[in-house]
Amino acid sequence: MNRGIETARVRPEQQEVAPTLFPLSEYSRLPRKPQVICRELGVNWYSAVQLYDQKLLSFDPRNGHKLNHAQETELIFLGVLVAAGCDAAMLNRLLTPLRKPYAYRIDRIYYDWNGQTWRLIEDLDDLEEDRFAEWIEELVAWRELDRLRALRESVDKALLYLQGTRAAPAAWSGPRTAS
Repeated sequence: MNRGIETARVRPEQQEVAPTLFPLSEYSRLPRKPQVICRELGVNWYSAVQLYDQKLLSFDPRNGHKLNHAQETELIFLGVLVAAGCDAAMLNRLLTPLRKPYAYRIDRIYYDWNGQTWRLIEDLDDLEEDRFAEWIEELVAWRELDRLRALRESVDKALLYLQGTRAAPAAWSGPRTAS
């Protein structure tokens, strides 16, 4: 199992964030009932109960109590998969590499279909840099000289603008690449 994934997990003993006058995230508001979460996710109530009966959900949603943050996160994580159309067999396959309870923050991990595993969402800046570097490598591999030159020209214009030695273009449209 990828240990980085565990950083996306909410544990019952964690107090993620206390309720506040200015909530910043779903974890800074008061706990909700399972029915409310299911309604928001578009998951029918029977599906939530089935998750518990199949031992995928660690708590019985029929108890009617308000959930702690870990339980809410778990229901959201599993509920999103159900709402996406995962049946019991697919859920079991997808959840195999993860630990129970499945209280993983869906905004912090994703399923890598190619690698057939869950991965932690990288810092967006690092991800963008990696993608850009991969794109450049692809352009080189495909010998896309015209596109690389157009990209270089666009980057040079942007650098000159940011350095203050050139006026801003009337309508900045990014790189103009030859097709």
